[in-house]
Amino acid sequence: MEKNMADMYADPAGMTAEMEQIFKGKTRDEWVALFEGRNACVSPVLDLDEAVEYRHNLERRNFTRDGDKSFPQPAPRMYTKEEFRKLMSKL
Repeated sequence: MEKNMADMYADPAGMTAEMEQIFKGKTRDEWVALFEGRNACVSPVLDLDEAVEYRHNLERRNFTRDGDKSFPQPAPRMYTKEEFRKLMSKL
């Protein structure tokens, strides 16, 4: 890919087509491996079974298991400034 940002604005359809071909050149897992450890905002699109076992979600306990079923945890509760101050004072 030898184009720059100006090219993208001059021919957005062409740039999109070129990017599609580039992304089709590797599997999802190959792209994940390529970006591992790099400072880039990249994450794979996962099906539900994969999401339950994904390291990021396991570390954050984003799912609860009940037998052979998994359920997403509720979103984190937002604290008021006063509640946050009380929590921080306990550290």
